[in-house]
Amino acid sequence: MSAAQPSGGRRHAFRGTNADLDEVYEAYSTRLVAQLYAYTGDLALAEDLVQEAFVRVVPRWSKVSTYDDPVGWIRRVAWNLATSDWRRARRVRRYASAVREGHGPALSPDRVMLVRALQTLPPVQRRAVVMFYLAALRHERGSAPPDPRWQ
Repeated sequence: MSAAQPSGGRRHAFRGTNADLDEVYEAYSTRLVAQLYAYTGDLALAEDLVQEAFVRVVPRWSKVSTYDDPVGWIRRVAWNLATSDWRRARRVRRYASAVREGHGPALSPDRVMLVRALQTLPPVQRRAVVMFYLAALRHERGSAPPDPRWQ
């Protein structure tokens, strides 16, 4: 397959319309899910990755549709997302392993009780208590209040 042919081996002339994107989704989403499933070993994750790749192409479709292989762009985004997920999962596993080995923060009975008590608060209040007492981010008189986007 040459670089000028899309993933199916046929060259398409897309006009960058939503109908074109619908056509690409119908023609290639199942194949992309199968490829990502083979790569990740997790069908639900593969479906999510392909869906996210299509979501990301929507605002760029007028440009991506002019590429020689727009499906290749969508595939690359999905594969990059899979790789990012693996890296994030690997970091989490390392941290969890370190905590189990005693290298992480100790979970004293007081800490467990504190976390349980915080879980009873509504999210906005919980965030305020954590930021004020545990992160020592106090709102000083005359300073700007916390960013409302955090709520």
